[in-house]
Amino acid sequence: MAHGQMQLYTFRRPPLPPPTIYIDFANNVGYNLVTGVSGPAGNFVTVSRVMPSGSTATDLMPWSPSGYAYQTFTDNTPRITPGFGLLSEAPPRGNYYPNSATPAPTRATASLATTALWLMWVNGPGSAALSNGTGTGCVGTATQGNPVTWTMSVTGTCTVTVTGTLYAIQVENTPATLLPAIGTSFIMTGAAAATRPTELTNITNSASLNVNYTLGSKGWFGAATTMNAHQTTIAYTDGTATNHTWLARFSGDGRLFFQNTGTGGISSQLPAPTPIGIIPAQSFSKFAAAVGINYQASSQDNFGTAASYAAYTPQNTILNTLQIGSNNPAGNSQSLFGYLPQVAVWPNNAMMQDQLRAWTRQ
Repeated sequence: MAHGQMQLYTFRRPPLPPPTIYIDFANNVGYNLVTGVSGPAGNFVTVSRVMPSGSTATDLMPWSPSGYAYQTFTDNTPRITPGFGLLSEAPPRGNYYPNSATPAPTRATASLATTALWLMWVNGPGSAALSNGTGTGCVGTATQGNPVTWTMSVTGTCTVTVTGTLYAIQVENTPATLLPAIGTSFIMTGAAAATRPTELTNITNSASLNVNYTLGSKGWFGAATTMNAHQTTIAYTDGTATNHTWLARFSGDGRLFFQNTGTGGISSQLPAPTPIGIIPAQSFSKFAAAVGINYQASSQDNFGTAASYAAYTPQNTILNTLQIGSNNPAGNSQSLFGYLPQVAVWPNNAMMQDQLRAWTRQ
């Protein structure tokens, strides 16, 4: 090179290592390098969900289009919607409208308590109006995409009057602390109300976490992330509700949230705001977080939060259960309201921030 000439250097992004466990529920494929197995996505998970007699779990959602040809699922089978992903709804919810797949012109609900915030959503071009039955407080009209919420002033039934054509009605109990209220998947009931129990979905043969690891996921959020709760996509636990590490979209203020906690360890969070901000309802977002000794980093949709090199020691509790859709085996908190299209796990690799950004923009 002649004197005075400038030498150009090309900096290449570090190669993106393949995940040890990768499941693409939206496209129904996956692999597990721990076992050396690949195949349909449903082969890599176990589901705990037993519906009451006379009722059936489905993948019809409050945001599904009118007349959607929904699927029904037998007990303990994964609920996968092509093109969207896996449904795994941890907190129990009930449908208090009997024979919910065949709405009648006029029908009474089961008895509704005063302690819950009630929500009714419908599917179809018609409408469903509430009036008092043996209970009071029943007021409002639901149409396609426009649910109604109310509280009972006196415990008892509500009368539901249908105008036009409806294909499904759901009257469900929602936590009064979860705002705004959001409906969950349609429960096909028989002659009586039915409650979908706690639904837990675990990835089988998951590798135990090392001191350096990365979790990645893609979520489809049915509700805007302005809700006052986290929505967990993927979590590692040790089989208890105490020790876990989990990756979530923090609902409310546009934060990606990663937490590692447990006996003998410390808590760690990556709450830095990202340029993405609030995720709107019914949209995808992809994010990942890496942690190692004295290192943490995260990325969402190709935007990286600042990597931290502060003193940090990952927890010493062995985490060996990979759970989807909730942050602990009790299944009663921090749950995802929507679909899980993809999950990826690198149990022995704390990826660099450029690598995280590369994965979250794919």
